[in-house]
Amino acid sequence: MILAIDTSGQDLSLALTAPDGACIASYQDQHGRGHGERILPALEEMLAKAGKSYSDVRLLAVSTGPGS
Repeated sequence: MILAIDTSGQDLSLALTAPDGACIASYQDQHGRGHGERILPALEEMLAKAGKSYSDVRLLAVSTGPGS
């Protein structure tokens, strides 16, 4: 599975996808600031809801824009 993380804008966005690109789970937090404090709890929540764990993630995709 692929874990995608975007913290470059106002939102904290996470997605977990299958190798074929199908979205398994997603998370979006619109608080604007403090992504660093919320990212790990949000990731754990998303994985738990999907019935997955960190060991299921094989690839990581991240945005590299401005932002936190």
